[in-house]
Amino acid sequence: MLEPHPPEHTPHSWRDFFIHIATITVGLLIAVGIEQTVELIHHRHQRHELEENMRAEAERNVDILTTHLDVNIPNLLWSRAALIAIRSAPEHNGFIDLTLPPPDPNRSHKIMTAPERNVWPAAKAAGTVVLLPAGLAQAYAQVDMQADFDDREVERIRDASALTTRFELATGSRIAPGKPLHLTPAQRDQLVLALSTEIQSLYDLLRRDNLFLVTSQGLLSGVQDTPSLVHYVAAHAPLRTDQYR
Repeated sequence: MLEPHPPEHTPHSWRDFFIHIATITVGLLIAVGIEQTVELIHHRHQRHELEENMRAEAERNVDILTTHLDVNIPNLLWSRAALIAIRSAPEHNGFIDLTLPPPDPNRSHKIMTAPERNVWPAAKAAGTVVLLPAGLAQAYAQVDMQADFDDREVERIRDASALTTRFELATGSRIAPGKPLHLTPAQRDQLVLALSTEIQSLYDLLRRDNLFLVTSQGLLSGVQDTPSLVHYVAAHAPLRTDQYR
């Protein structure tokens, strides 16, 4: 930043004095203007970088969440078929014997990874969100909220899956396509409860994955505020998960 310096010679008249003051004032104004221009350019760069990073993360999450749906929809359909088979299997001599359904022919062998959620929390921590227009910041916050809800559903499905895993460990059974089961009535009741809990959690996760997917697609489409994002989600009819209940 430019700094004023005392004159080399003492002004000899009021005219010299005012010229000197005017020179200092103009110098300070130029210095402030340059500083503000540099700061404005820096903020504009930060804003563009944040927008690009949000779009890049959303694009990656669209791919990740599409994989989740491709994998989990067949998983849910198989789990429902397995539950029906377990419930309807007859009892003979105090035991229930059955073979679980074969794999869903439409099952996907893709590898699932966790959706990304890094850009918006980092921007909030750094305070760069204030550089965005209010409407756009709210739209980004809505996408991040869907990511947060998705994280919670993942934790729920993990807890629900643990019930089935504990049942497998306790009984020596394997709950998988084509596997035979030899259960007591009490064990069947335990398995029905565990599998029902897992199915409900998986259904909820499918709905949440789909909403997260569509809001991410809305961001990529160029929405600039929350009303536009809501309209986009409504217009692009999220996957009707009711058919998988």
